[in-house]
Amino acid sequence: MNQLPWPVRKVIRVGLDDLAVERIWKRVRRRRAEDRKPWATSHARVVAACTVTLALLMVAAGVMLQRRAPSMSRAGGPVRLLGGGELGSMVTPSNETKPFALSDGSWVTLRPNSRIDVLENNEVALVTLLSSGSAGFKVNPGGPRRWTIECGLATVEVVGTRFSLLREPSRVRVDVQHGVVLVRGERVRDRVQRLVDGQWLEVTARPDTPPNAEQPRAEAAASEPLGSGRAAAPAPDAVWKDFAHGGDYAEAYGLLGPGGVRRVDDSASVKDLLTVADVARLSGHPEDAVPALQRLIAEHSADPNAPIAAFTLGRVELDTLGHPAQAAEAFSRAIALGVPSGLLEDAYARLVEARSRANDRAGARQTADEYRARFPDGARAKDVARWAPAR
Repeated sequence: MNQLPWPVRKVIRVGLDDLAVERIWKRVRRRRAEDRKPWATSHARVVAACTVTLALLMVAAGVMLQRRAPSMSRAGGPVRLLGGGELGSMVTPSNETKPFALSDGSWVTLRPNSRIDVLENNEVALVTLLSSGSAGFKVNPGGPRRWTIECGLATVEVVGTRFSLLREPSRVRVDVQHGVVLVRGERVRDRVQRLVDGQWLEVTARPDTPPNAEQPRAEAAASEPLGSGRAAAPAPDAVWKDFAHGGDYAEAYGLLGPGGVRRVDDSASVKDLLTVADVARLSGHPEDAVPALQRLIAEHSADPNAPIAAFTLGRVELDTLGHPAQAAEAFSRAIALGVPSGLLEDAYARLVEARSRANDRAGARQTADEYRARFPDGARAKDVARWAPAR
């Protein structure tokens, strides 16, 4: 007999001992002795061979199931941190926003001075407690487990969505950017509310008012949805900034929604203007970055960030939007405001290009002459000569 290939040979060695093999062959020989006809003998041999084969297959299947069982249980186990660490308490200090990437593709972003504790974590459920602060959640849709976040005044249940939570001593706020969540609690109207894209809900602690008491329309119920739609319920600053600071500009822009960049622009600080401009640019919406940069340059020209904002505006206008005249104005403004020395040569070269592409040949030649005077051995000399040849 030829040598059996691996895994059959291994299964025989592991699953059948000598006594078991001997018992099988005794039954085969006894059957052969009882069948005296030639055709019956051949039939008995076939039956015996099938018996042996079936036994081997059953043993092999058992061994394979035993080997696969541990890995199958691991695949359906608890959620872990993306790097493999155990998902325990998530805490941020008073000056730090921190994103946590999870093994199931979900994200949790904690704002400063916030804390989340894990209460239950298995293959079908993840239950956490937001004991303080604010957090943004991006739960991977289609996952096998239901997420539940306890917030004191309310309980939020979700399968797959993007939303944010804010917990304060006397209120809880839930903002849904995408998907569906259920908010439950004694102070939630009808003890449960369903929120979808753009809707938000505040649950307040008002011991003097029963949770389901009728109230005049002028005074909103303690847990009535306060708004729906992007315009009526813009995402809180705490959420979109979390994603922006974490480098997830597409998510930040999605939270702001159509027109959201301009709403932020209307009341933003210098730092926020730069951040919202980055969100717009780097999420693929460069035209929405222009108003924020223009406002920063116009209203905060003495700020050290103004020259950089002007240079950035020039690049957006020239490279992405194809507006060379506007780009020339922005680069010229960056130079006038005192762009950092590391960008000064590049600013002159880009100004030459912008003026040339805007058909301002005289302006391009004048800027090229200034470039050559300032940077006689400049690294951008070839580019400048291409747009405005030396006279």
